[in-house]
Amino acid sequence: MFLLLPVSAFVLCTMLLQQPGRPLRDSLLKAAVAWGALVVAISELLSLWHLFSFAGLLAAWGAIDAALLLAVLVQGRRAWPINLSRGTSYRSSERWMLACIAGVVLVVGFIAVVAAPNTWDAMESHLPRAFFWEQNRTIAFYPSPHFLQNIATPFAQFAIAQSFILLGNDRAANSMQFMGMVG
Repeated sequence: MFLLLPVSAFVLCTMLLQQPGRPLRDSLLKAAVAWGALVVAISELLSLWHLFSFAGLLAAWGAIDAALLLAVLVQGRRAWPINLSRGTSYRSSERWMLACIAGVVLVVGFIAVVAAPNTWDAMESHLPRAFFWEQNRTIAFYPSPHFLQNIATPFAQFAIAQSFILLGNDRAANSMQFMGMVG
């Protein structure tokens, strides 16, 4: 339920960045970069005061959603509906290829939603790191015998930790890698 706050921030960023006559993928890419910067900024700033917790994330994402909604309303122009037509038609071979890609994306997306994280890197570094951050209420270094838990680049773990804290379980942890694949 509370995981809808970061998702709505992404949608509002997309709406805010959509320009008339420009393809949807431009605004989606810009929104993904902005959303990623927000994830990092929230993680870093809340961590300074040991507020990397449910209440801190709820307040931060709520404030961001309110600000983005206000910006979309103040913008005045309608960003939606978006014209998704490319102006060209696809050949039958291209349609077949797109259908196969869509099928793979649907199957992998279903697995990401249904299955709990179970790969070795998730069990050894990603999830323990997110759990320690949630427990300590900060993203500071912590004692660990596993080298990657304190050294590896942390963006995916920031997103996983925030989803874990807002959702209350690790069911959305696979969704971060799935969204990276789709992107």
